[in-house]
Amino acid sequence: MKSRFGLHIRLHESLFDATAKIERLQHTFFQTVLMLQTRKFLNLTQEQIEQFIQFRRKHCTELFVHGAYWSNVTNIDGRGFYSLRKEIELAEQLEFTHIVIHPGSFSQDKTRADRINYIAHAVQLLLDSSSHIIIVLENSPHKDKSFSSDITEFGDLFKKIGNHPRVKMCVDTAHAYVAGYDISTEKKVDEFVKLLLACVGQHNIGLLHCNDTKKPCGSFLDEHAVPGYGNIGMAALYHFVHHPALKSIPVIFELPTIDESLERDLIEQFTDMEILKK
Repeated sequence: MKSRFGLHIRLHESLFDATAKIERLQHTFFQTVLMLQTRKFLNLTQEQIEQFIQFRRKHCTELFVHGAYWSNVTNIDGRGFYSLRKEIELAEQLEFTHIVIHPGSFSQDKTRADRINYIAHAVQLLLDSSSHIIIVLENSPHKDKSFSSDITEFGDLFKKIGNHPRVKMCVDTAHAYVAGYDISTEKKVDEFVKLLLACVGQHNIGLLHCNDTKKPCGSFLDEHAVPGYGNIGMAALYHFVHHPALKSIPVIFELPTIDESLERDLIEQFTDMEILKK
């Protein structure tokens, strides 16, 4: 059985850190940033690109790039947008299927309509300059000028974009919680999923980030915790990722640095739950 669950993998020496790890864990997909922990972008030879593609075609299904923390779509003339386009160019060469983007923060206040129109225009520019990669916009843990911690604002954006098949949403549980969506019980998870379906639509959700958080609900502060060791809790996270409306969507854990054996145990716990839910 193909598992829906994968990891965000940090790169220390090369992109092949990730391929080695998913071989050890026997996973079929992962998420990574195309730069080393030193914040130096990958500089790959054509031979290395071809080597990765061979591995990818043999072992992987979906592959998720996470945009660098400064990459964003809130300033199409800025460094962050230029960086994002270069990341997408490399990701497509490597045959990644998705790029996950934190939309970012505007430098000036804008009306809701202006914010949505600007993001829609920026996303269209990315679509026009790429060929196949799916753009996955992630809900923000921040407020004020950031786009967007508000799920209803995401709904308006998808209406504006017109439900484009290459634009999806990533729902990060930790981000949602600190943005004021209390999902710490099964009942509250059901209410949140109902809101997601009403505003965004099941077909527009392309990825789930299953993260716990050390910060309180409504704090707008982002600090991940291992699932079960934060304020959301294991039971609620289980219920979220196994919700009938979300059960076909891939799940990535963005974990703090822990031992690989503990990462394996965590994946197995969620996979066991998946089997029990059948």
